[in-house]
Amino acid sequence: MDSRFTGGKIALVLALAGAACIVTAGYFMLPAGPHGAAASTMTGVKTLSESAMDSEGKRAEERQAAADAQRLAKEREAAQVAEKEPEALILAVGDIMLSRSVAAAIKENKGDVRWPFAQLRDMLRAPDLTFANLETPVTPGRVIKPGEMTFRTDPAALEGLSDAGVDVVSLANNHTPNFGSKGLIDTLARLDAAGIAHAGAGADIDAALTPAITKAGKLTVAWLAFNDADVVPPSYGAAKDHPGTAIMDVARVTAAVRDARTHANLVFVSMHSGHEYTTEADDHQKEFAHAAIDAGAAAVIGHHPHVVQPVEIYQGKPILYSLGNFIFDQTFSSDTMDGLTALLHVNAKGVTRVEFIPVHDPVHGQPTLANDAEYARVMKRLHLPAGTLTPATAGTGLRQGIDLPALPDGP
Repeated sequence: MDSRFTGGKIALVLALAGAACIVTAGYFMLPAGPHGAAASTMTGVKTLSESAMDSEGKRAEERQAAADAQRLAKEREAAQVAEKEPEALILAVGDIMLSRSVAAAIKENKGDVRWPFAQLRDMLRAPDLTFANLETPVTPGRVIKPGEMTFRTDPAALEGLSDAGVDVVSLANNHTPNFGSKGLIDTLARLDAAGIAHAGAGADIDAALTPAITKAGKLTVAWLAFNDADVVPPSYGAAKDHPGTAIMDVARVTAAVRDARTHANLVFVSMHSGHEYTTEADDHQKEFAHAAIDAGAAAVIGHHPHVVQPVEIYQGKPILYSLGNFIFDQTFSSDTMDGLTALLHVNAKGVTRVEFIPVHDPVHGQPTLANDAEYARVMKRLHLPAGTLTPATAGTGLRQGIDLPALPDGP
């Protein structure tokens, strides 16, 4: 063999000390030995045992990487659960009138102010927040006889309202000012003393437009309330120097909702409007409700017609045009004895689901859950698209709900 160093790209299998050794391809230099044998020093050579160790090492690294990925995924999932947006349940009910024949029924039942709520007390207390339209001033005065159109509730009756779990009420209606400015101011003071929030009436227009700020779980919810000008005399409207209610106006509700949104996660608007005993919403109701939603309200809840009216999903948000009566004494028709309560599932973005719980009040002021026939009658009134209703996931009584489309982040 030439005594000079030789170089090249080769692959050799050598037997060294009785064990096989694989020489991998590579560039190296071989000096000639004294007898022409190749020197034992070379590059690119690995034993079988070394290759096996490398493979096991790679598998160990892969297993560790998989374990790390799984651990990170679990940590991300836990973080998402921890950062999940707070949720709450808000129950909205219809007109509550504790005067006239309802007051007489309370007296007949040993003066128990909890009697009107007895059948549905648990349902009212279960959610994070319960809202109603209080269709009466709360002030001392004369007995109100059946058939009168002027209402008044004894202050002691607020104990029943509070015990039933009613947290916030609308006062923007055609009966809150029935006993004049004194009766209205007295109502405000007595609700404050009872710890029941209120919206839609005040000592002046600024107070009437001030939202009631409430808590539903971890969420802050603002309430605004308005009544239509055509359901009250001009003297009932609040002014700069005059107590009264907040009168419906598109520009007014737009400004009020936008302002309230700076103080709360969600804004709900109560609307006292429409034609009594009619089962369809009119154009004025729709115009006002749409304006409230356009301004950023999470939902609009209607009263005044004393019967249930349709539900509209506008811009992905619910408008309940009329919930009908909840506690009243209008037993002259099935329409006025039927009512609707709505359980709203909410998060910081808005309402995610509405469940409908029909009720029926056959005895002058003590509603119960609707039976099958009453339930079907009320649900038919809602005019919901076929196939949108799904069963409720919890609770008692007949109830179904509608899921609302996911809302984007931001306003």
